[in-house]
Amino acid sequence: MKKRKLLLVDDMKEVHNKITPDIRKRYEVDSVFNEQEALNRIKQNNYDLVITDCQLSDSGFEGLNIIRAARSKGFRTIMMSKGNYRKEALRAGANGFIFKKENRGNEDLRKI
Repeated sequence: MKKRKLLLVDDMKEVHNKITPDIRKRYEVDSVFNEQEALNRIKQNNYDLVITDCQLSDSGFEGLNIIRAARSKGFRTIMMSKGNYRKEALRAGANGFIFKKENRGNEDLRKI
């Protein structure tokens, strides 16, 4: 059986490290750390799921651009953030939203 493809976009390496072996059994995971790299991957590849942080820098909400680009290609998307940007994520086309939790494991990310 062919693995599904997952694009994970977050500027924090710790988030990438939370992808469990169980998820890696089901998904081929591409990890990127910034908006431009994510947009390039979305343009060049097909993904079953794109998960992106809302803010990839101090200057903006780059994750919304990533959601829009992924949705334009028909990819399922999930936004994650420490802030409550659920409405913005859903308006941009996200299929779901995950709250990132500080100082503990993120069970939602582990269940994907």
